[in-house]
Amino acid sequence: MRAEGRKAAIRGRADRVIAREELRELLTAPSLDEKAVAAKVQQPSALQAAALQARTDRLIALRRVLTPPSSSSGCPRSPPGGREGTGARTLPEALTGPEGELRQSGPAGEP
Repeated sequence: MRAEGRKAAIRGRADRVIAREELRELLTAPSLDEKAVAAKVQQPSALQAAALQARTDRLIALRRVLTPPSSSSGCPRSPPGGREGTGARTLPEALTGPEGELRQSGPAGEP
């Protein structure tokens, strides 16, 4: 299922690039065909909307397959909310005050 989605995404991106190039060709042609330009302007937008719809459909299908406990977290080994228990990064004491707030230094490093 994942490989099919990747292939479809690659085809969709290629189609959008081609549509933009064709629009560029229409705009730089010696004679301007406004109707053709107007139609071509809609094509990349329609392709983008179709790609978004396909991605949404794949996500919905995936959610249907997953059981409620397995869909609640991205990885069964990771705790909800991310990397809990690993400790927060701390600033050196020289940069923080007694309450842990950042010290404001004055001119020439004065506290």
